[in-house]
Amino acid sequence: MIEILERTLKRHPKTTFVACHFANLDFDLGRLGKLLDAYPNLYVDTSARFGETAAAPRSTIKFLTKYAGG
Repeated sequence: MIEILERTLKRHPKTTFVACHFANLDFDLGRLGKLLDAYPNLYVDTSARFGETAAAPRSTIKFLTKYAGG
């Protein structure tokens, strides 16, 4: 699914995408961060999977601080 998302982001750079549930990458925030860095048209909803990130609080706060909208 992530490969499909990435291909779509590449094909439609002028379209804004919002990936819900951490784009199902709540277990791999490094990979999600790479997508966010590569595609400025990608935004992520974090609410539904926030609890799953509790297992790695330091990396989660680092991720959220870096990618928080402002």
